[in-house]
Amino acid sequence: MPSKLIKHFIDSAAGLLAAFTTALFLANIANSRVTQPHDPLFAIPMDSFFWFLALAATAVIFVCVLMRNLSLKLAGIFGFASTLIIYRLGLLSIGAHNANGYADPLAFTFNLSNVSTNCILNVLFLYLFLLSATLLNWTILSASEVVPCKSVSTNGKVYDSLPPLNAHQNISCPACAGRIEFPDCAIGQTVHCPHCQRDITLKESR
Repeated sequence: MPSKLIKHFIDSAAGLLAAFTTALFLANIANSRVTQPHDPLFAIPMDSFFWFLALAATAVIFVCVLMRNLSLKLAGIFGFASTLIIYRLGLLSIGAHNANGYADPLAFTFNLSNVSTNCILNVLFLYLFLLSATLLNWTILSASEVVPCKSVSTNGKVYDSLPPLNAHQNISCPACAGRIEFPDCAIGQTVHCPHCQRDITLKESR
């Protein structure tokens, strides 16, 4: 799975969270004089709950924009989305099978029906949760990437494969600290770090 896909997902997640945050801010401003329903789990007005969600989403956006490590970005998105999924399961546990009424400020602000608003929110949260979970799992499983040689000379023959595993070197990327595994023949090559995509010159491990 190419790292470009991860970057595209992170960019799309940051954009969607920015739109989500803007919608929450506008809903709170537009309904500032309206009596708000109370959140059934935390028993706080929905406008206060929206402010909290907006601040949390903003924090994740900053992580996506400012952090270099792709795994940390995915972890931030996954943490936010999984928290919302757990919250949704909490609503189900107390018999609130949908959010009709609780998302009224958003529905009224953008002239949408409650059903449409809930569908949009559910699709957003599931997209963020499923993709971030899948990509984060992939980055964890491939934490130690192998950098192959284009050609390996052994006993006068050229192979397009790696030498035995015991000939591998293992170093940390100086930019993101991700582990990189490579064969002896790759020492001195400049490659893209499979974790942060920075250029790194492969050196003999100590």
